[in-house]
Amino acid sequence: MKEKHENKIKIKKYLIYYYETKRGWAIVIMPDEVRIDNFHGFPHMHYFAGDNNHKSIKTNTLTEALAIIINYLTKNDELIKEDLKEELK
Repeated sequence: MKEKHENKIKIKKYLIYYYETKRGWAIVIMPDEVRIDNFHGFPHMHYFAGDNNHKSIKTNTLTEALAIIINYLTKNDELIKEDLKEELK
């Protein structure tokens, strides 16, 4: 049985869902459906649901990635995916 504890944070118009399991962690930013996770053995970003083109990032931990995302969304009114990817490097 998979054990998953999901949490969420609201920042402006965005809902951030995040969780950690034995296999890894994931963060999903809605409504844009951006996903950041470390499944498949390395941390990476998906620009939309079903996006199999993994964009590598250097941020290794859930805590670090979440802090960067919260800071980014607090400072900016809109989510620009390429800019967020640069923040996560």
